[in-house]
Amino acid sequence: MRHHCHHSGHRHWRLAGSPEGSIVKIPFFREARKIIILVVGASVVGVGAVMLVVPGPGTVVIPAGLAILATEFIWARRLLKRMKKAATDAVNSITGANGKPPEGT
Repeated sequence: MRHHCHHSGHRHWRLAGSPEGSIVKIPFFREARKIIILVVGASVVGVGAVMLVVPGPGTVVIPAGLAILATEFIWARRLLKRMKKAATDAVNSITGANGKPPEGT
């Protein structure tokens, strides 16, 4: 049998018969938030991927989904950072580093 108490957004469980000081901490709300962000962010990325094939702003929606995921996941933050750098590099190669078109074009 388990007893639970609520404390600062976390759910703590103590197994019946266990010593009074042995509480197993389950960060319930943190894990629920992480799952919600994963589902919403992945859904937005998925919709953006579909928009790459069908008419729609997929190149805007995919980074938006990654930004949602990046609020909770380091891998998404790193991927978003690489995408931003690639986009900046692409713009700089087209316009030149100073914002003007390269000479000879």
